[in-house]
Parts: sequence; structure tokens; C-alpha cells
Amino acid sequence: MRWVKPLLFWAVVLSIQGTLMGLSHWQWQRLSWKEDAISLRDARWFSSVIPLEQALSQSRMTPDWLNVRVCGQVIPQTYAKVSYVAGLPKAAFSLVVPMKADLGLLGKRNVLLDVGYIYFDEEMKSMPHKVPEKTTTKQCFSGHILPVSHAWGGGMGGKVQGDVYSYFDIDTIAHRWAMEPFMPWVVRLDQPEVLMEGPIKAYPNTPPELRNAHLGYALTWMALAVIWPVMVWLRLKKKR
Repeated sequence: MRWVKPLLFWAVVLSIQGTLMGLSHWQWQRLSWKEDAISLRDARWFSSVIPLEQALSQSRMTPDWLNVRVCGQVIPQTYAKVSYVAGLPKAAFSLVVPMKADLGLLGKRNVLLDVGYIYFDEEMKSMPHKVPEKTTTKQCFSGHILPVSHAWGGGMGGKVQGDVYSYFDIDTIAHRWAMEPFMPWVVRLDQPEVLMEGPIKAYPNTPPELRNAHLGYALTWMALAVIWPVMVWLRLKKKR
């Protein structure tokens, strides 16, 4: 039975080696996928503006990053603040308002509009909508479709007007506004001043960053796959 121990030893060695090589290969695949996703994001972001209903009809995948024009009725005197805004020099709120969008043959759908951002340390004395009180008024805006996090956001305000959230928790926002369901993404508008008053800033006309660290991960696993047999060889050499 002396052969059992060496067999188990080499089974473990080869299993670890295979796992390390497999993880490296997987990260190379992830790198390629992420590069394709970034290229698609850039192509969509800087494309010509198309109606939102056209974007939803022609897109074989999710409509993320498309440059769209959305028309509908903005619900007056209702907005939320979302504190998760990345890529800015300091902490800020995104300001979102609800719209009942008219999507032609697709009917009317509830859509969240991200109208701009405001820094935490800038006081908002008043933030009423500039839209009329009558919800029959139809308005059109241009912007980009942004995917949102599915993490639990946790509404932190108890009022319908001026709710505060940690993330774009669309389900919670829709429930609190009694406007379920919303489309599962946000349209970030190009110009903020058309809907809200106050020190609201427009986002830069550049797509949000998509983190791509898979090259580093792939090289790390590859390095471990190279080091592992060397460690085994040194171990065996030491035993002799």
C-alpha cells in the first residue's frame, strides 16, 4: 500500500495545478468579455439619439448606455435623493424624478429620470419641480440609459417628497411612490435645470467607468500556476 500516499500526493498537486491554470484561463476570458462590454458601452454612449421606445424594440440585449429621447408626463412635486454617486470629487446626491413615459406601441411605462447631482455640503433651499401641476403635460428629454445596482438600498426618509436612498433601489422607490413597477434602469438626463431648481449640476458627458481588473487577476493566477510546481519540486528535492 505504499503507492497510496504518493498517489494522493500527486493527485492533490495536479488538482491544485489544474485549478490555478483554470482560474487564469477564466480571468483571461473575463478580460475579453469586459473589453467587449466597454467597447459596446462607448459605441452606444456616443451614438445618435433615438426614441426610448425604439431603443427597447431594437435592442437584442439590455438597452444599457444607449443615447435616448424619452417623452411623457413627469409626476410633479415628487423626487428622491440617491447618495451613491461615483466618479465625483466629493460626496453627492443623484436627484431622481418619476415619469410616466409614453412608449408608443409599447404603452406607458414608469421610468426614473436622473436629473443631475448636488454635493452633500451644498444647501438645497428649495427644490420644486419646474413642471406644471397638471400631470397631462407631456415633456421630452434626452439622456442615457444607465444600469443600476440591485443591492438593497434602504430608504432613509419617511416622506414621499424628498426621500433619501443609499442606492438606486428602484423597487423600494416604486413601492413608496405607489407607482410600481418601474423600468429596471435609470435615464440620466443631459441637462438638469429643465426639471429642478437649486445648485444642481449636470453630469460630464462621459460614460461611467467600468472597472476592468481582470488582466491583473489573470496574471496573478498564472504566476501562481508557475510558482506551484517550483514549490513542489523544491519540497521533493529537500526530502532527498
